[in-house]
Amino acid sequence: MRVCFGGSFNPPTKAHLAIIDYLAKRYQEVIIVPNGNSYERKELIPFKLRVAMLKLMIHGYNNIVISDYEMKNDVFLGTVMMLRHFNHPLFVIGADNLLTIKTWINYDDLIKENHFLVFPRNQIDAQSIIQNDSFLKQYQNHFQIITDFEQIEISSTEYRNNLNEDLLTKEVLKFIKENNLYEVNSCIIKNS
Repeated sequence: MRVCFGGSFNPPTKAHLAIIDYLAKRYQEVIIVPNGNSYERKELIPFKLRVAMLKLMIHGYNNIVISDYEMKNDVFLGTVMMLRHFNHPLFVIGADNLLTIKTWINYDDLIKENHFLVFPRNQIDAQSIIQNDSFLKQYQNHFQIITDFEQIEISSTEYRNNLNEDLLTKEVLKFIKENNLYEVNSCIIKNS
């Protein structure tokens, strides 16, 4: 079975690696889909740099591919189109995404057509969100809530805001330093 893990990976953190490791041990193929440059976030560094960091982080895994699907598109088409492109693999989301998924492009088709692995995040009760939303409840069998994963409260935003080196693998940290990424005076990105 195939699983798709999308995100900005700006930068990829130890929390991303923990999820990737969990997936790689349980699924035949893990497709990592970084957001393309068209994704509207001013702090997003170029796609090729985020992919380079991901490659450093996942070396040693033989069932993981990093897709350039979103880089090939000039505009963000939405998650539903990406999952159609990959023939509907399982899609990884954080429990916090359940709070906003109905704002996503074509969310109704997204939920009707796909199945999701819901990882714990921010102490959010995913089951309660699904049960208390009439639309999500109709498709509750499309959401597999992951209960055997230890929640890690690390985010890329936290790294960008605090430059806390403990949040990153040594390979990613070295790449960031060598390329002067995320530094306050960097020409590529300035923290906001």
